[in-house]
Amino acid sequence: MNNPKRAAMASTVVLVVGALWLIASPRQSSNETQTANDSRAASLRPDPMQEREAAPGTAADRFAQKLKAFNEEGRDDEWAETAEGALRSSLQDITKQLPLAIETTTCKATYCIANLRWRTYQEATSTYQRILTGTMEPNCRKSIILPEPADENAPYPAQIILHCTR
Repeated sequence: MNNPKRAAMASTVVLVVGALWLIASPRQSSNETQTANDSRAASLRPDPMQEREAAPGTAADRFAQKLKAFNEEGRDDEWAETAEGALRSSLQDITKQLPLAIETTTCKATYCIANLRWRTYQEATSTYQRILTGTMEPNCRKSIILPEPADENAPYPAQIILHCTR
């Protein structure tokens, strides 16, 4: 699984009242950068917390802003079709042993959304990190929010938003 073309993911978790807000930032990874340059590379990576601090509002507000940006973005058919297939394939690889279903994957020009459904909220909160930290194509910044549901034993839908720099 040490494919130098795939990027490792670094994740940050922030607990917000009644919700989990998660950000995973793409980080370039190769055999070269995993050796002597690790400490220098770590200092060059963007800090997801800086982005969080720069964006005003709650985690739910920031997630809603990304969802709005996705909805308003035009579609680049060539990129989107390739990205949707790669995203679905990556999610299937990551989630083989997880208690969730991949319902849809939709990409536009720089954003993708995957609609997921866990069997319960507890299963979502105990397994979401595998999705955020798993190697995924396209290699994009990942965000997910897991608000507490009214019924924790009911099927639990969630969206993961990917914002890609092309």
